[in-house]
Amino acid sequence: MVIAKEKLIKTRIKSGMTIRDLSKHSGVPIATISRAENGKPLSVKSAHKLCTVFHMRFDDLFILQKEEG
Repeated sequence: MVIAKEKLIKTRIKSGMTIRDLSKHSGVPIATISRAENGKPLSVKSAHKLCTVFHMRFDDLFILQKEEG
């Protein structure tokens, strides 16, 4: 599972983007971005789309965690 680091929020704010702006640029739904910023998991595909917008590496913005169970 992919979890966003706090740096995702900081990067978005520093870039001057709202969640809506980031959604438009990345193609990731607003609800997915909001959940990610609140510590909920997101797909690898969505995470990569967000990295592309910010021209950042996956490891800079996200953590891969093993699913429990």
